[in-house]
Amino acid sequence: MQLQIHDLSQLYFPKQEWQWLRPAQEYLSEAPDSFVWAVLLEGKLWAWHPRGGEATSLSGNAKVRTLVLEAKGGELEAFGLYLKTSFGVAPAQDVEWTAALSVLKTRFGFDPAQSGLPVYWPEALKACGLEPHLGVLSQRARYLFLNAEERALLFEKKWELATLELFEPLAQPLRSALVSVFRKWNIGAGHAKEICNYILMLNKKFGEKASHTLLSHPHKSAEEFRVAVFQTAQPELATLSRKRIDLLRGLKVPTRTSVFGDPSFEKDLLKITHTPRNVGDVEEFKSWINDAAVAEKLRELLEIYQ
Repeated sequence: MQLQIHDLSQLYFPKQEWQWLRPAQEYLSEAPDSFVWAVLLEGKLWAWHPRGGEATSLSGNAKVRTLVLEAKGGELEAFGLYLKTSFGVAPAQDVEWTAALSVLKTRFGFDPAQSGLPVYWPEALKACGLEPHLGVLSQRARYLFLNAEERALLFEKKWELATLELFEPLAQPLRSALVSVFRKWNIGAGHAKEICNYILMLNKKFGEKASHTLLSHPHKSAEEFRVAVFQTAQPELATLSRKRIDLLRGLKVPTRTSVFGDPSFEKDLLKITHTPRNVGDVEEFKSWINDAAVAEKLRELLEIYQ
């Protein structure tokens, strides 16, 4: 390892080649401990910020302290050094391991199942709290079907890989449309997965055109969009859901009482909760639960789940 001083413009940051997901980081030249890592490859210094992204400077072409590492194994070894040093400072999200496996496959034609872990990969895995064996990587390799745009979305939102597992059977235009929707609205991982499931149902029932029409509609909010997807993909359940809500509102439950019916209709369960504070609350609840009209409304609610 050698410490050298270079103009920032002399350094090459392989964002595309190594499929970086991490954002650029500012190089603080006034900080005495600021530096970048680099490896000399084919006469050019391939560099990265210690946190794994590109190094930038507000002062333009700054002088940069550069720690040049040796990589006798060429670019594959250099890539391992990048993972080891970057993930050692900031542990990787799972999607970053999927991106790294994509680099192995597409750029190096390297198959860990056949050749074992590349050099420095065990240290990088340990830095992330993972066991350095192929089984850990095979779980992340399951999602190699995700493209760069989809990986970037997962990284930015800090979602688990499984959030977009239903993207695999979808056509690319639909996947891009979904990514745009997820970026536009503040949709959580659970709702995103639910939407993917409904879009898959919609495809099977009515074809891709119906899905494209729904996704391109100018919805006013994330909730309006979610409801529209649900009602279009499963109109029967949407009708039942509306009926369920109307019946629940019509119960007029007494003080400190609530009635819950599973909104997914997966369980035929109607849960009544009463938390009295005094005898009056108890008497009011007894009168309500024994009322014939209330019993009839509860029966109607239960029939929805049959």
